[in-house]
Amino acid sequence: MMSREMKAGGKLVASIAALVAGLAYGLGGTFNKMVATTGFAVGHIAIEQFLIASIILAVVTLVAYRRVPALDVCLRLMGTGAFLGATTLFLYYAIAELSVGQAVAIQFQYVWITLAIQCVVERKRPNGWVVLCALVIIVGSLMGSGLADEIVAGGLNNVSVTGLLLAAACSVSYSCFLYLNSKIAVEEPPLMRTLFLALGGAVVASIAAPDFYTGACDVVALIPGGMLMALVAVVLPCVCLGLASRTLPGGLVAVLTADELPGAVFSGWLLLGEAITPLIIVGVVLICAGIVVSEAKGKLVSAREAVDGSN
Repeated sequence: MMSREMKAGGKLVASIAALVAGLAYGLGGTFNKMVATTGFAVGHIAIEQFLIASIILAVVTLVAYRRVPALDVCLRLMGTGAFLGATTLFLYYAIAELSVGQAVAIQFQYVWITLAIQCVVERKRPNGWVVLCALVIIVGSLMGSGLADEIVAGGLNNVSVTGLLLAAACSVSYSCFLYLNSKIAVEEPPLMRTLFLALGGAVVASIAAPDFYTGACDVVALIPGGMLMALVAVVLPCVCLGLASRTLPGGLVAVLTADELPGAVFSGWLLLGEAITPLIIVGVVLICAGIVVSEAKGKLVSAREAVDGSN
């Protein structure tokens, strides 16, 4: 009985961690827009946030654990972090070409793409409720991002094809990151894992904007914004995803982190003064409903398994 209660408690903690990760990513998008308005290039912001996160985590992990994982584990985590770095760059560049609503709506396709990756690689069908919740979240993202309002207002004739491709690439990259993050070195402490994820992200961001190291960026002036982005968009969500991935499958983590959009919508409203329309509110409600139903169904299945196991 005690082990079952501990297992249920572990799933609850993992679910909360996934929700916090999604909210952190939503806030990260808003904070990035705030930092970018001060004149810093997208690539430079991404590099600095990953480098500062790496430095913070290196100090913390060396003091706390006084060890590093085996070389192959480090390399696999950095490879996973490369997808996180690519996701960050694709999203930031997509927002430069599209409205934030359009970019986020397309990026949110990661919900079903992650489920598809899990099905293909593991050769098993996803739970029907998870699929239904994913569909609800996708519909909600079209409304909650403001894309539905834009379609009603004038269609998508003037949408940048480059922006659409960047947002789609962001969705695929983030899906790969979520799946790999649930499989690679999950036994390592979340802080340790996040250190090497951040290093992998820094490598990819550096490839995209090498002029960061040749004086094209005022590194010192970017430190406050880089520190904020490092904590909100790298350290907090990656640590929380590390906790969630120890217990939950990648598909469910993808569903739970869909609260990123409500976080982005409301933080944009509070901090940037962005408008919230009735369709956006309906979309946010749908996303929240999808998350709640998914989590409630998961608890019901766990309870049934416990009862069956005791009989």
